[in-house]
Amino acid sequence: MGFYSQELYKDFERNLLKNVKLASNLIILTVPGLGASYFIRKFLEKNKNLKISYITKENDTTSNYNILDLNFDKVNNALQIADEYFQKAALSQKFALVVNTPYILEEETFKSSYLSSHLYSTYFFKAREMKDSDIFALEINKNLSKENLEEIFKLSGGIGRFIKFFAINTDLLEKDYDAILDNRSFNKVLSPIVEVIKRCNEEILKEINLKDSQVFKSELLKRYFELHPSRSLLDIKVNVDLSYSENGELSKARFIKVEKLIIEEALRSEGVVTKEKVADFKWGKGSYDEYSDQAIGKTVQRLNKKLLAYELLPIRNVGYKLVKK
Repeated sequence: MGFYSQELYKDFERNLLKNVKLASNLIILTVPGLGASYFIRKFLEKNKNLKISYITKENDTTSNYNILDLNFDKVNNALQIADEYFQKAALSQKFALVVNTPYILEEETFKSSYLSSHLYSTYFFKAREMKDSDIFALEINKNLSKENLEEIFKLSGGIGRFIKFFAINTDLLEKDYDAILDNRSFNKVLSPIVEVIKRCNEEILKEINLKDSQVFKSELLKRYFELHPSRSLLDIKVNVDLSYSENGELSKARFIKVEKLIIEEALRSEGVVTKEKVADFKWGKGSYDEYSDQAIGKTVQRLNKKLLAYELLPIRNVGYKLVKK
């Protein structure tokens, strides 16, 4: 039993090879900590004969098939860099684009990008199941007991970075959840993961195997969000045709463009939309001083009438906050 025996790796390799063979562009959706970058490096070690370029920054050398792994969670202009690669590519050049901030797919900047219309299939890079979790943990620490492995999976929910942490720091396996969450070393591992999770909708979290029936599989993530209810887990999805869904239910109504922009801004900014932003969306950038708060309020009122599960509530001297009703 070794790394390549993991079912997750086999599935990943099978899908990536299929797209390489078909010369087709692919988007790989994941979140930080699941291990996509590590899997890619192991894939390239095993498949050196394919001569695939692994690109992690702008102006790297490209080949006929390329894997773009740009750390979207850390690099602010990752989408712009990726878009430039797609635009400059020859007809024979194809890409697998790794995006570890899947919420950007709902943002206007992504939808209006060149690459968004040139991605032909999607692969969800998931958290591990228990058997794969055991294989990975034992590669790190071969002295783990069956009880250790069970506890690691319970705490990690199959998240690679968590598995590695607990395989090394076995003393924490005996601590209660709150004590682990208070551990500074674990917080460094946890923080970049939860910052992305907070902005992902339920559908994505299920697809990447972090949730089962709306419950986190990791006991630590479950406890974390009990202690820190996410203000950003607002499940509104806006479609290109301005139709939209709330909590997975398609609405009979449609947004107009300004309403779409307001909702997308709220989803990006933990529910908060400033009055200045509403004015920018309604009348153009820098227009706030030309219109009254009452006029801005009417725009928000019309939007609120369309929402069934959420509403925009006023925040004094700031703007509005999107919350569940």
